[in-house]
Amino acid sequence: MPVTPTYPGVYVEEIPSGVHTITGVATSITAFIGRASRGPVNIATLCNNFGDFESNFGGLWLSSALGFSVRDYFLNGGSQAIVVRLYHADPGNPQAVPPVNAPASKAPLTVGALKFIAANEGSWGVYLRVTVDQKGITDDVATMLGVAKTDIFNLTINDTATNRNERILNLTVKDSPRRVDNALAAESALIAYDGAVDPATAIAEGKDALGLLDATLAAAKKALSDKLTADPGADVTAEKKAVSDAKAALDEAVTKALQAVSDGLPLSTADFLPANGQANKQGMYALEQADLFNLLCIPPYRSLVDSIDVDPTLVSNAAAYCEQRRAMLLLDAPKNWTSLNTATTQFTDADNDFIGTRSANAALFFPRLRLANPLRNNQVETASAIGAIAGVFARTDTQRGVWKAPAGLSATLTGVPQLSVSLTDPENGELNPLGVNCLRAFRSAAASSGARARCAAPISWLTNTSTSRCGVLRSTSRRAFIAGSNGSCSSPTTTRCGRRYGSMSALLCTTCSAAAPFRAARRATPISSNATRKRRRRTTSISGSSTSSSASHR
Repeated sequence: MPVTPTYPGVYVEEIPSGVHTITGVATSITAFIGRASRGPVNIATLCNNFGDFESNFGGLWLSSALGFSVRDYFLNGGSQAIVVRLYHADPGNPQAVPPVNAPASKAPLTVGALKFIAANEGSWGVYLRVTVDQKGITDDVATMLGVAKTDIFNLTINDTATNRNERILNLTVKDSPRRVDNALAAESALIAYDGAVDPATAIAEGKDALGLLDATLAAAKKALSDKLTADPGADVTAEKKAVSDAKAALDEAVTKALQAVSDGLPLSTADFLPANGQANKQGMYALEQADLFNLLCIPPYRSLVDSIDVDPTLVSNAAAYCEQRRAMLLLDAPKNWTSLNTATTQFTDADNDFIGTRSANAALFFPRLRLANPLRNNQVETASAIGAIAGVFARTDTQRGVWKAPAGLSATLTGVPQLSVSLTDPENGELNPLGVNCLRAFRSAAASSGARARCAAPISWLTNTSTSRCGVLRSTSRRAFIAGSNGSCSSPTTTRCGRRYGSMSALLCTTCSAAAPFRAARRATPISSNATRKRRRRTTSISGSSTSSSASHR
């Protein structure tokens, strides 16, 4: 910090050097895109553990492989996941006789004249309960908002499926800082106001329709309990009937509400690649909202009756996007690869592309996993492998570093009892030169025995380690140069810099002509957490009214 001279003498001030070590970027942030039972749509959401995923997206769901892949990722050592939920609306069937109308995408909730709607798509909103009250409203609040006291109300929102509650106070339909639509958009993760707010809307305390039925059932149960407590031998036939009738009414209403709201249909390529998707940051390109991701996983999303579960067209676009973002795309082998013969035949087919890419930024893994499904009484089913593989990538990066290949006996898959296809050493030897990463079942555990990235030539293959390391270096150096040039770089390309740090060559970012003075003025700094920092020592000598200063390096 600056020295304040107060008396004659010599003062020493340490001034940090302008040369700083380049900080490396994260190496195993994994992006997942798919269908979920709840959560924001087309929003890149960070999850630090599977509990975050359950809270935001509902956890495991029979209609989607996304939750299982995210679970396997964290189970095998993953630390950070970026999840994008997509939703395919159900159009109904207008040509049917009688016509089937399209169900709603979001659950509506009405309390008197106030109309609310679930914050996100899906039938999860049916389990929301909304209560309006006017308790604790003060004259000071009304004066501050510039509205009448009777125009102010409070909301209590309860998610009965997760026991999550929200309490939002001092709302109004009048034009004010606490207008209900704006306040809910800013403060509620469960509901929003449905449509435009009418300032003339009457305010009355009450509950939504299903909330009233809940209250009726609770009152009937209480009456039964109170009567038995007062007289255990009393005749409670009427009370039991009241409980039964209330429960039947609630169940019927919930069933109708669920039928009126859709969880959506299986996804299609258009959901991942919508028109103007990159400009609008939708579909796969919702990842533009994320500053960085290193691995991309697209779990199977097609209907179970389809012959394929991931479209080659989507794989091709996803690989191109990963090249643009300096990331790796992890791919499951096609679902019909149930033998070595099928795998080699389709992989080497010159007329048909069953995979969708030959990019060096993509890695294909075979076979798939056999896992117990807790939603089906732990029945063993074939499941996607890429979530667990991404977790092994993350675990290896944490324990050994990005230079260590995520393969071998140390790359064990946690929670995987068996694989869908058991490979022998000769079979493994046939697939590895093609660029197919084989998962093997050893006596101790299942493990990844390959770490190859896909490329066009069957012999000229790159390892996942090399591709990942290059991506990390490119991202790190690009950020450092752009930061140093105050963000003036608009057309970065990558070249190999001849300067080496240790035995590893660094990939540095060559910026546009606007950053040329920066490149000429400053040498590239090796990526090292132990690089020596130079500091300048300023020595100031004060003698009477004369002052002198000098600078030196140490």
